[in-house]
Amino acid sequence: GKVLIVEAIIGKDKEGESMSRRLGLLYDILMMVYTTGGKERTEEEFKGLFQRAGFKSHTIIKLPFLQSLIVLSKS
Repeated sequence: GKVLIVEAIIGKDKEGESMSRRLGLLYDILMMVYTTGGKERTEEEFKGLFQRAGFKSHTIIKLPFLQSLIVLSKS
């Protein structure tokens, strides 16, 4: 089986302070207001999370704005 996730993935441009990063920080604040321990993550942070959860492979497909489709598989 596979797990499908639609999630915002924050990133950095060459200068290190892209619009997506700024929006990601804003979303961090919103997540802290509405959830306990919620935050936005970079692609590298997501990869570590997937590995710790036992997923063997993942594919990230960029969607419009900050959203991405993440496809996870344990096989």
